[in-house]
Amino acid sequence: MKKNNTKKVFSSANFFFICIMFMFFFSYYYNEWQRNRAINNNFANIIFFIMTIAICAYFPIRFPLFIKTENEKIDESYYDDIYYKKLGFWSQLYLGFFYWTKCNDSISLFSKKILCLGIKNRECKFTYNNSEVKKIYRIFDFILTVISSIVVFFLAQEFSKMGIVYGLTLSVFSLLFAFRNIILNHIFSVKIGNEEEYNLSIMYPYCIFDGIMSRKYGFAYYGDNNILLQKDVFCGGEILKKYIIAHEKGHLKTSNRTKNLLLLFTIIFATISFFTSVGFMVQIGVKRTELIILPLIMYAVFLYVYLTLLRKKSEKDEFLADVYAIKNIGKEAVLKGLEVIKKDTLYKNYEVKLSGIEIDRRIKFVKEYKG
Repeated sequence: MKKNNTKKVFSSANFFFICIMFMFFFSYYYNEWQRNRAINNNFANIIFFIMTIAICAYFPIRFPLFIKTENEKIDESYYDDIYYKKLGFWSQLYLGFFYWTKCNDSISLFSKKILCLGIKNRECKFTYNNSEVKKIYRIFDFILTVISSIVVFFLAQEFSKMGIVYGLTLSVFSLLFAFRNIILNHIFSVKIGNEEEYNLSIMYPYCIFDGIMSRKYGFAYYGDNNILLQKDVFCGGEILKKYIIAHEKGHLKTSNRTKNLLLLFTIIFATISFFTSVGFMVQIGVKRTELIILPLIMYAVFLYVYLTLLRKKSEKDEFLADVYAIKNIGKEAVLKGLEVIKKDTLYKNYEVKLSGIEIDRRIKFVKEYKG
């Protein structure tokens, strides 16, 4: 492996994003401050002032203007198979928002991150590098920054007249944060082929992007029938790999897509309704505390019921997937796979349930299955 020298470069992509966001929030919050000052709403003025300061401090930290780049090249002659995936600016932008220990390191709006996976026998090697950025692209970045900032400034002035914009912004941010593990896992995975009619991908290792994995071994991504495996599962041995693939196939085979979409739309609708109703009441000057906190109480009750039902559905889905795996690869192969997980130091160190279910309960279910 050869490593290039570390370079510190100016990020015109982050400059673009900071300018756009600053112009939007400045215009929006300034108009709100003027409106609340006119009706002597001091409490709202204080909140908007604090929010503006927080935003001005947050973005340069998460999206620095000068970033360090250190590219690692993979030895193509060493590996039997090499796979690539290009990640665009918006994927990197999402990472900058929701991966708390890593700042966004995009260089240009037109630049790509190259996620590379090399496979040789039972060895998997990932690299994550910037693609080469042409100077003309950096010029385009600045042109777009100027034009877009002007457009956004005037749009924000119009949006500030609507009482639900603040709520919609919080709703979108909250939902993207709630589903960040699934989204990040899907973004940072490399397709290596197919498993019957399903796509098979390897996820960027958890030990580098610590905390983004929603599953420690693998999971099924319903959007494009994709089975995502942790790299140690794919390269670590056939017993675990065979079981995980069969289990994830079971999720894709037995899952009710209509119910999944209904659950997704329900949480989206409830979240947007909650944030927009609270923001709207504050905007129109509602002062009675019990009215303002009523949506919060209703949303809390909804979340309790929703998460309870979701947990029960998740348990049922896990057992159905294991039943499919039993029929696909046999009971003994499933039990061997579960035993490997039970003894795995990764599973022990994290001290978590396997998809919300105790591993011994999963093993007991498989042993007692008579189908």
